[in-house]
Amino acid sequence: MTSKYDPLTAFLSATPAGSDDVILCLQRIIQILGFPLPESAFRYRQWWENQRDTSGRPQARAWSAAGFRVEEVKLSRIDGWVRFVGVGGLRSGRFSSQPPAGSQRKRTARRRNPISPQRHQAGKPFVKKSYYRELAARFGRTAKAFEYRAQNISHVLSLQGGG
Repeated sequence: MTSKYDPLTAFLSATPAGSDDVILCLQRIIQILGFPLPESAFRYRQWWENQRDTSGRPQARAWSAAGFRVEEVKLSRIDGWVRFVGVGGLRSGRFSSQPPAGSQRKRTARRRNPISPQRHQAGKPFVKKSYYRELAARFGRTAKAFEYRAQNISHVLSLQGGG
């Protein structure tokens, strides 16, 4: 069954193994989908609620089908964002050995990112473009995908006063 939210499913499904915490600005979700979100997505948290029965909620089916659930949401047309968290073994078996997402929430924030720039050798200049190319080759995505991911993270951190 096709849905207009299938591009979101594809985007979330294509996140690299180990990326069980995805934060997307609402404007980025609009770019991914290729159409504007309904007004209710900017006004009501219920629009973003996880559903057991997604037959009448195609947006919830989109992230559920990719093995994610919505953990947090900030409603705003200008600087709104959604935090999707991978749900155990639902992400194509990639996380089946992990404990349920809720039980590792605090550890996820402190866990060192295996692909972070800090892991590059000290003393060598850091060039973002080559770093994104390296990540693209390693995870089979485009360098632009990693650039957008970094922009999303930077934006959310700046909203939270961390950047």
